[in-house]
Amino acid sequence: MEITTPDVTASARFYAEQFGMRAIHEHDGRVYLRCWGDYYTYSVVLVEGPEPALRRMAWRTASPEALEETAARVEAAGITGAWTTDTPGVSRAYEFTGPYGHPMRLFYEVEKFAAEPEFRSIYPDRPEKRSTHAGAPRFLDHVTVAATDVPGFCAWCSETLGFRTVAFTDLEEAPITVFGVVTTNEKSMTWVSCSTPPTGRAGSITSPSGSTPTRNC
Repeated sequence: MEITTPDVTASARFYAEQFGMRAIHEHDGRVYLRCWGDYYTYSVVLVEGPEPALRRMAWRTASPEALEETAARVEAAGITGAWTTDTPGVSRAYEFTGPYGHPMRLFYEVEKFAAEPEFRSIYPDRPEKRSTHAGAPRFLDHVTVAATDVPGFCAWCSETLGFRTVAFTDLEEAPITVFGVVTTNEKSMTWVSCSTPPTGRAGSITSPSGSTPTRNC
């Protein structure tokens, strides 16, 4: 996920000091942060921009063939994207802006994280040892974005990207859906929730959220 910020350095320091994320790469004014349990090299990219906003969400497909098929469905839905090869750690990606204003990236081949000796875990199935920061997220498990049409956004994600719609919240006093949830897997650990934008602006981000381990993890 890429997020814009007016002050990349201050934002990177905030994520590191307050949330325990680790800056592992800096390039062209961007800072790449990771959660300690992420199997990919980085989890969040901070990019300079006029205000805090969602710059791009990224989704990994199930296979190279699924990447091609999903990109074809996006274009069949009337959206023209572009194939890119300049994303760090990703060999080839399809980038586009969805019908509700959300920039997205689809990819399959991705660089897996290899921890430095001092960060290696004694457990072979973990990409990195647990952070000593009490609030450090193990990984990002969902992002909340704003959409002008919550049911429409969820339907588009399900029909075009293959997500699964799992929940809606409707107002009791009016026939308005103000919140919805779509997921990419059976564990409901990577999902997008969307809410009605208070400013009427499409494509904005409300919040990213991470999963922290229990004491027994």
